[in-house]
Amino acid sequence: MSPNKPSPLLHIGISLDALFDFSEEKRILKKQGNEAYKKYVRANMQTTLEPAKAFPFVAKMLSFNDPQNTLVQVTIIANCQSETIFRAQQAMHHHKLIDSLRPEHHSGLTSQFGSNALNKVLFKNSVDLLLSSNTKDVENLLTLGYCAGHVEAGRARDEQFENHKDVVIAFDFDRVVGIACGPQGTCDQFLDNEKYTDVKGIEAAWQREHECRKIPAHKGPLSPFFEKLFALRDLTNGQPDKYTLNIPIVTARTGKSLDRVRTSLDAWGVKPDEIFSTGWDCKGDLLKNIHATVHIDDGLHHIQGVYERSPQTTPFHIPWVEAHLDKIQKRCQAPLNRFLPMPACAP
Repeated sequence: MSPNKPSPLLHIGISLDALFDFSEEKRILKKQGNEAYKKYVRANMQTTLEPAKAFPFVAKMLSFNDPQNTLVQVTIIANCQSETIFRAQQAMHHHKLIDSLRPEHHSGLTSQFGSNALNKVLFKNSVDLLLSSNTKDVENLLTLGYCAGHVEAGRARDEQFENHKDVVIAFDFDRVVGIACGPQGTCDQFLDNEKYTDVKGIEAAWQREHECRKIPAHKGPLSPFFEKLFALRDLTNGQPDKYTLNIPIVTARTGKSLDRVRTSLDAWGVKPDEIFSTGWDCKGDLLKNIHATVHIDDGLHHIQGVYERSPQTTPFHIPWVEAHLDKIQKRCQAPLNRFLPMPACAP
């Protein structure tokens, strides 16, 4: 990148197998071993890799760039052999992530291959979102405080390439954008809404959230990425020949519990394009209706609903890690007490 150009507004890191489909290679490696895998790779050097499930999202994010401005940088991360690197580079050109005819047009796509690739990226760059097909890697990254999400490996669906005019990145609220705990100084100060629901039931949880409607939630694990997207939206929306970026909230909260979402967003100074409440209904139906490009959620049942009901949407799963509550407790300088039995106090 030219030293005269500013740093990208948004930096996304992604594992290679979330971008291109290595299903057959993985199957051969698992069933037949390393030698058969190497033989297959060598025999298919000229076979172009097909897009994986995160490919449409990456392609649309890179489209916000132009020769004068690289607003979004995407770094492909992989610990792989030279043959795989060659095939990946070939696929980048074939699927037009890199423009071979216009080398002066910096697409924003970079790569970090080789041993310890992820640590090298984390050491060198400020990464706003890390996407991986390895759930354990995602959990470790979240524990360390990075914005990270799991994306299923495997070939992208045809519906994901729907040529819609908008890029719609939809976020769940609880345990993604916000962590809604009880009022300070109460017995449930460090029980977030999800855990409080498990202990007290849904009606009690909604009542507590209504009582806390004027108390902003703590910022959630994807909050930094969420907030960065608004800067990209404000800079690019309305420009000719670019997608329109929409950032809605899609939450199961309803009725009494919904006001706390608005209070939190107002306190953080961010304004989503819409707040949708699905209640007990499957989120997939709504996401299909709003042509969501991506949905980011902590609930595996919601992720499954996206696959079943909104095939054009790529779901990113944000597994819950207890370190999030540890950090909140440390900030509040409170004793670690979430493992104790729930006190018998009013909701």
